[in-house]
Amino acid sequence: TGRDVPAQIIGRNGQMTRILFLADMPSVGFKVFEVREHTGFQSLTSTGLRVTASSLENARYRVNIDGNGDIGSIFDKEAKHELLKSPIRLEMRDDPSPDKPAWRILYETVTSPVREYPVKPVVRIVDRGPVRITLEVTRQAGPSTITQRISLTAGGDRVDVQNDIDWKSTNTLLKAAFPFAATNSKATYDLGLGTIQRGNNHPDAYEVPAQWWADITDTGGSLAAAVLNDSKYGWDRPADNVLRLTLLHTPKPGEWPRPFYQSSQDLGRHRFVYSV
Repeated sequence: TGRDVPAQIIGRNGQMTRILFLADMPSVGFKVFEVREHTGFQSLTSTGLRVTASSLENARYRVNIDGNGDIGSIFDKEAKHELLKSPIRLEMRDDPSPDKPAWRILYETVTSPVREYPVKPVVRIVDRGPVRITLEVTRQAGPSTITQRISLTAGGDRVDVQNDIDWKSTNTLLKAAFPFAATNSKATYDLGLGTIQRGNNHPDAYEVPAQWWADITDTGGSLAAAVLNDSKYGWDRPADNVLRLTLLHTPKPGEWPRPFYQSSQDLGRHRFVYSV
């Protein structure tokens, strides 16, 4: 069609260049885009993206990062409503699992107080262009290092969080807690071939499965929020407005002859994405 679309360079390695560009694609079909050198410059404001060391904004959302490095606010400009009741936090708990450490998470673990949160955030702007803006937040969590890249795109309706984790924390369950403004006694979970509604945690059902997303729609129906993710499948729900997604599970098993060797589960490097 000969139309320009917003594009930005996100990396160079020798003669290789990585770019982002906005592509309006049909649901079943294809388009061909051609990359050409351009002498002009498209400013950040042309697509409504703004970023500072503590905030990101596009046409849909205004996101603030608090002093702990957590997402403290997501204001939905279209709905004219704050989506969060309190910050989205990464929670670390002791994780004993004496008999089945490869898969069992105890009810006492998810109901126990948080042992620690990641600390000492180092924040920097890593994307500032007409297609995407990104803040990178790096924090220590005991012996582990957690780096999160929080992004908004032009015209996008998701807040994306890419997680790169060097995980060295034994006897630890890591969850992301999403305290939403929406509240309901039931949450909806994606099962791949359908959905299911579930209530809050109780001793017989607390760590529950879902595929790509879970949602809380306010009882009044005027507000809702969902968490999407690319590779994590365990959830729990401690309150009417809170979803928690299990990220890493390195349990402390019982003594020999119990399966003590599984205490190394999940140690290593991880990359995954979740979105609001």
